[in-house]
Amino acid sequence: MKTTSRGKGFKSQTIMQGQTHMTIEEQLAIKESVATAEHKKFDKDAEELKAIKRDAEMERVTAIPVESSDLLVVTALKRLTTYVLLVTQKSPKQYRSVFVSRMQNYCIDALEHLFAANGVNVKTQQGFDLRKGYQDFALQKLKLLSYVGMVAEQVNCILPKQYKQISFLIADSINLISAWKKSDSERWHDKKME
Repeated sequence: MKTTSRGKGFKSQTIMQGQTHMTIEEQLAIKESVATAEHKKFDKDAEELKAIKRDAEMERVTAIPVESSDLLVVTALKRLTTYVLLVTQKSPKQYRSVFVSRMQNYCIDALEHLFAANGVNVKTQQGFDLRKGYQDFALQKLKLLSYVGMVAEQVNCILPKQYKQISFLIADSINLISAWKKSDSERWHDKKME
């Protein structure tokens, strides 16, 4: 490890040499030490969130090109699915048939339901109800994924940092689906009033 200083005052920057991976706890300990040496405040929770967001698998996921024609909710769910597929590749063999396949299938099922919902024409009450049903199925699959992910983390099938990242991505997807449902309901209500 090498520490350098630049600019005004004493600013430290940690550079990794010959080491490929550093745990989040190690990163936080280094940042806390630097902040203490510089007499600065250190917000451990905020720094932990930043470290989790910089997770290596997540960097691979965000590097995937996104089609501009996709809905934002579909893009978020694609990222979640890709992340789950990448993370579960490293799971112990004993859990692959139980947790890994379920987590992967829940992601793919939710994505399938969103594509189906997007393909439904909502000009009629039947179309509106069908789209809402697909959106509800997607939400249900995401909630099941959240629960299975929590259990998988408890039995060490996935790492805690991976579960946190999955939780963030699930929350983002659920919020976007809920906003989409609300938007559809408002548009349908306005259309009925005309």
